[in-house]
Amino acid sequence: MTSSLASHIRIKRRYSRSVNLERDLGRPETLEGYLFTSKVVALLERITTATSLPGLPRAWTATGVYGTGKSAFAHMLAALYGPADDPGHQCATAMLQAAGLESLHTHYRHLAGRGGLVRTVATARREAVAHT
Repeated sequence: MTSSLASHIRIKRRYSRSVNLERDLGRPETLEGYLFTSKVVALLERITTATSLPGLPRAWTATGVYGTGKSAFAHMLAALYGPADDPGHQCATAMLQAAGLESLHTHYRHLAGRGGLVRTVATARREAVAHT
């Protein structure tokens, strides 16, 4: 009896397609399985410092080849700055806490307040920025 490889291996949805910010922003399940690598933690710490202290730069550029996690990071960051009652925010802060990143967990849980920050996402296209 022959069985297919697919009957033995299951790939979690998280790894089967890329993150689309416009599509996935309101879907907390798309955050599940996110990995807080050392680079991600360093970026979150830089953003935490900049949003805590006045006068520091608050604009960043994320560059990298396709599939390196830029959109996934932006999705996680948008969730962290969401309102306290947003399921995505709750999922993201719980993941920080579970990863042992207590200082980041506390920062993102409190900084945005109950209402969160205004979060907007836009995917660049070959069009005028004003249209996007």
